[in-house]
This record gives sequence, structure tokens and C-alpha cells, in this order.
Amino acid sequence: MTAHELRYVKTGTVPGREDLLFQGGDANNVRQGPVYLFYVKTERDVVLVDASFHMDDARIMGAEEGVTRKMPDEDPLYALKQVGINPEDVTKLILTHAHFDHVGYVDAFPNATVFVHRRELAWVSGLPAWSIGYGSFSVEKLNRVWKRLSVIDGERAQILPGIEVVYAGGHSAGSMAVLVDTRIGRVCLCGDNCFLYKTIEEGIPIGLTNDLYESLEFMQKLPLIGDVFIPGHDPLFYERYPNGIVA
Repeated sequence: MTAHELRYVKTGTVPGREDLLFQGGDANNVRQGPVYLFYVKTERDVVLVDASFHMDDARIMGAEEGVTRKMPDEDPLYALKQVGINPEDVTKLILTHAHFDHVGYVDAFPNATVFVHRRELAWVSGLPAWSIGYGSFSVEKLNRVWKRLSVIDGERAQILPGIEVVYAGGHSAGSMAVLVDTRIGRVCLCGDNCFLYKTIEEGIPIGLTNDLYESLEFMQKLPLIGDVFIPGHDPLFYERYPNGIVA
């Protein structure tokens, strides 16, 4: 087994109503969820998972009051540079999905192959006006990297030895989870089908989902696909994995 070192940088926070974060949550309670960028360095590649959010996109969505970013430390490009990663160093960028807080800087890495699931790409290409979490910027940014897209079909695909993607659906039409083999076992970056540890550890599904049944199916898959599970936007993550290191 190829064991990778999985690390992350902090890039700000986004707000989420509890009823969207998990079924039965209080719609009057809003929690701030961290947005982190995970990365793996190998001898030949730098793999990035998601591309955070751009403040301009938050303004387009009318969400700028709830979105926070401590400058300069949480600027995605600045934060990556502090750990020795320049934009041109990134060779592979995996989009778990194309919501605004994941697609923000997707076009900032000129040498990166961008991996996206075919169902997500199809949804964005014909974006309904009522879609939550997307905007015209989702379409524009994917168009800018069109020639560098690698479209994932089916249930599972290998990005590199020890790094795979798994179709999840649910939260969005083509959401994916990312599996990384590490010294502590196979880490599953669950994406936004598990916003919080509450979903992973208590079995309570998310509220913001295109397909609740797919979200439930993904939750049932977890013990079969991974050993360690990381939610999409839980502040507890920083308590469990301080100092920018998962494994």
C-alpha cells in the first residue's frame, strides 16, 4: 500500500443553518463551518482537494456577511505558499463538487488536471436557476479549465496509487468523496454528504441534499470504504487534527 502524508490549510469559514447541516436541526441556529484545503505531495505530483471559495463569489450569492477569511493567512494561495506550494506546482485538483465554497480558485492552478464527476458537470452545464450553492461563476470557472478537465464516470476511480475518488451523489448531483491511504489507514474525505462528525458518528443525515436516499446510501458505505472519516465543515476537525496534519 502506498502511504501518503495528508495535510491541510485553513481558508476561512462559511455559515450553515442547522437544519441544512443535519436532519432535525434548528433553522434558527447558524453555525460557522471551516473551509479547509487538503493536499498530498508526492515525488512527482501535488494533489489538491477542492479549491475553497472566492470572496467575489460570496458577494454574488449575497453571502458575504456570513463568510469570513482572516487575511492574509487564510487566503488560499497565500496559505498554500506558506507550505511550499505555488499555483503552478499543483498537478491534480479533485473537485468533490462545484458549490461556491469548493470551486472558488479552481482556475488558479495552470498546470492542474481538474477531476470532476460527469453528473456534477452535467448539472452545472444546465444549471437550474433555483440551484442552491451554485452561481454563474461555477459555470464560468469550469469553462476556463475545460481543456484540463478529467471527467470521472461510474462509482470509483484512481487518481494516483493510494488516492481514489468514490461517487457519493446526495448533497449534489455528482458529489465525490476522496480516499487517501496513509500511515493511520485509509482516510475518507467525505465532502459535504457529511458536514459534521454528527453525521459520521451518530448516523444523522444532512439536510441540504439533492437526494436523501443517496446521502443515506453513502453513509452506509463508509465502513466499507475507509478507516478514518473527515467531515466537510466541522470545527471539531481542528481539535482532532491540529497543526495542519491529518496523517
